Amino acid sequence: MTNGSTFTGVLNTDKGDGLFTVDVGAARVVIEMTDSPRDKWSEYFDEAERNRHAAASLGLVRTPTQNGGRSIRVLGPRRIVLAFDPESDNPELLQTAVMMLRASALAATARKGAHQTATAEEKITEAMAQLEKIDEVKKGGGFDPKTGDEDRKLLHWDQFRHPAIAV
Repeated sequence: MTNGSTFTGVLNTDKGDGLFTVDVGAARVVIEMTDSPRDKWSEYFDEAERNRHAAASLGLVRTPTQNGGRSIRVLGPRRIVLAFDPESDNPELLQTAVMMLRASALAATARKGAHQTATAEEKITEAMAQLEKIDEVKKGGGFDPKTGDEDRKLLHWDQFRHPAIAV
């Protein structure tokens, strides 16, 4: 991962705090972090992706309050905003979000056959829908954010490890 001090794209912009490169730079996931609420993530991601030549984006805030009251917001097939506090949240949640965006970025930039890409995109869409359910589970209580035990019971975690999205 590189940080915001390395120029990779558009001049006079600081959008793109970090960058994951996948497959020797063939696909990129830009990381944006903030401690304040942000209403216009899509517009912010547009500029960050353009600046970093990225195919996917992850926004990180510390609390659901900073994320419109939600733990996770999926803003499309390649954009996630996650309220994540490393002191209290399960790191697997962050890992899952990064894995999903990594797979999405690869699918978006892949030069493979149309059938393989369509299958991967279908499985990614299904997994993103499961990821959104975490927000519902966390709001409902009965969930230990550090261990993530309850979310494993209610979600189909095997979808996140499907061969079509394993990269």
